[in-house]
Amino acid sequence: MYRRLTRISYAILLLATILGTLAFLPVPVSATTVVCGSTITASTTLTADLGPCSGSGLTIGANNIVLNCAGHTISGTAVNGGIYLTGVTKAKVENCKVTLFGDGFDISGSSYSTLIGNTVTGNTGFGIMMQGSSYNTITRNTLSNNGANGIYLSGSFYNTITRNTISNNGANGVEIDSSSNNNYVTRNTVNSNSGNGINLDGGGVYGNIISRNVAYNNEYNGFGIGSSSGNSFIGNTATSNGGYGFFAYESSSNNYIGNIAISNNNAGFVLIGSSYNTLIGNKASNSGWSGFELFTASDGTPSNANTLGMNIATRNAQSGFFLDWSTSGNKLTSNIASSNTQYGYYDQSAGSGTAGTANFYKGDICWGNGVAGSSPSGLGSPQA
Repeated sequence: MYRRLTRISYAILLLATILGTLAFLPVPVSATTVVCGSTITASTTLTADLGPCSGSGLTIGANNIVLNCAGHTISGTAVNGGIYLTGVTKAKVENCKVTLFGDGFDISGSSYSTLIGNTVTGNTGFGIMMQGSSYNTITRNTLSNNGANGIYLSGSFYNTITRNTISNNGANGVEIDSSSNNNYVTRNTVNSNSGNGINLDGGGVYGNIISRNVAYNNEYNGFGIGSSSGNSFIGNTATSNGGYGFFAYESSSNNYIGNIAISNNNAGFVLIGSSYNTLIGNKASNSGWSGFELFTASDGTPSNANTLGMNIATRNAQSGFFLDWSTSGNKLTSNIASSNTQYGYYDQSAGSGTAGTANFYKGDICWGNGVAGSSPSGLGSPQA
C-alpha cells in the first residue's frame, strides 16, 4: 500500500513539474494576415508586403506585443503615418520597411517600447516622430530620404536613440525640441542631411546627453543647439559639414567634452551669444575659419563667462581661438594653438583681463602660427 501511494505521489509531482515548465515557455508568434489600417492587438509576423495604403498603415493597439515585418515593406501614398504607437507600453516593432507615407512612425503617449532594425525611407514628413513619450529605445534603424527630420522628439524624455544610420533627410538628422529632456543620443551616424546632423532647440530642452555620434557632410552644422541649457556633448566627431562642427546660439551652461571637429566649412566650435558653457579637451583642425570662436549674437547678446580648458586648435585657416570685441569673463586655461594661418589666440576685447583684454588666459600654449602667437601679445607662449 505504501509503495502504491508513493508511486501515485511521484506521478502527481512529475505532472505538476511538466505543467509548470510549459507555463513558462514562450508563446509562439503566429503569422497573421493584416490589411492597411489594421490595429494590431496580438504579436504578429507579416508574411507579405502591405500597400500601397491610401490612408494609414498599421496601428499598434496593445501593450507587450511585437510586430515583426520579417523584412516586408509597408508602403503608403504620402498621407498619414506608416506605423502608429499611441498610448502603448512595452511594444516592439522590428524588421519593417516603411516608405511613402507622411511620417514613417508616429509615436505618442507611449513608453518602454522599442523600434529596432527598421528601414524608414522616402516619407514626405518625419522618419520617426515622437511626442509626449518616455523611456523608449530607437536602435539600429536606417532613416533616409525623408522630407523632414530623420528623428523628431517633442515633449519627450528619457528616450535612447542609439546605433542608427540617419542620412539624406530634408531637415535635421535628429531634432530634439519643445521641452524634451534627459534623452540619450549615442553612437549614431548622421550624414548628408539638409539641416544639422543633430540639433537641440528651444526652451525646456535640457539634460540631454549627445555622445559618441559621428556627423559628416550635413548641409549646415554637425551639431547644433539653440536657446537650450544644461546639455552635454561628449566624444562626438563632426567632419566636413557645410557650416560649423559644433554650433551654439544663445545657449548656456552646456558641456562640450572630448569632441573632435575636422575640416568643417566654418569654425570647428562656435558660441554665439552663449555664456557659462564649458569646453574641455576638444580638438578643432583644418577648419575654414578659426578653430574656436566666441561671438556676439545679432541682438547684442555677448558670449561671456565660458570656460575653455585643454582644447587643441591646429591647422585652421584663420586663428586657433577667436574672441570678439564684446566678450568678457571667459577663462582660457592650458589650451594649445598651433600651425594656424593667422594667430594662435586673437582677442578683440578690452578690459582688465590678461594683456588688456576682458578675458583671462593661463598656461595657454602657442607655436607655429602664421602671423603671431597671439593678438594682443602675451596671451600664450612660447610664440609671441
